This record gives sequence, structure tokens and C-alpha cells, in this order.
Amino acid sequence: MKHPFDVGDRVTVYGNTGTTLKGDDYFVKEISLLYTEFKKMEGHVVQAPNSYLNTLFILNQRRSGGLAEAVPIIWKVVQYPIPVIAYTDESSVWNNFGTDRRCSSEAA
Repeated sequence: MKHPFDVGDRVTVYGNTGTTLKGDDYFVKEISLLYTEFKKMEGHVVQAPNSYLNTLFILNQRRSGGLAEAVPIIWKVVQYPIPVIAYTDESSVWNNFGTDRRCSSEAA
């Protein structure tokens, strides 16, 4: 007996399915003797006879060992210029945090 997927697997069923009629992605929800229930990515539940599924190419995208889904994350980092105001004289340097750092030989 052919066993291409298990409950919880993510599969792509190629054939006359999907919006372009070239295949669609599903999660396997239930497998019985006569039919299989799939859950589409949009949340719809689809039921298909196993006799029909045997005529289609089914690609198992992920076995259901660990239930996780890879999600691409785009992280945009924006750097803003930080103004630093420094006052100098012969004996000290003051920055915008109000810290006095001695630079002369007197502070050493």
C-alpha cells in the first residue's frame, strides 16, 4: 500500500487544484479508508477520495515530526544620527550627558 503522507504533514497536490489549476498546498487533517481531509493554507477544509488522490502527484513538503512552519522575517534597521555636543577647553571635555572627563595632566 502506498503511504506518501501522514496526518499533520504539509503536502503539495499537483493537478487541477489551486487558483491556477496547477496545484495547491495543504495540511493533512485526517486520513480514512475512503477519503482524506486536507486543510488549505487559507483555512478551508477539503475532502478528497483516496481513489482520486492515487492518480495525482503529491509532494510531501514536510513530515510531521515537529509541528513548525518556516516564516521569512524581514528586519529593517534604521539608524538615526545621534547629536553629540562637546565643549572643550584646556582642562576638561563635556558631552551632552553632562559627564566631566578630565583630559589634562591635572586629572591624571
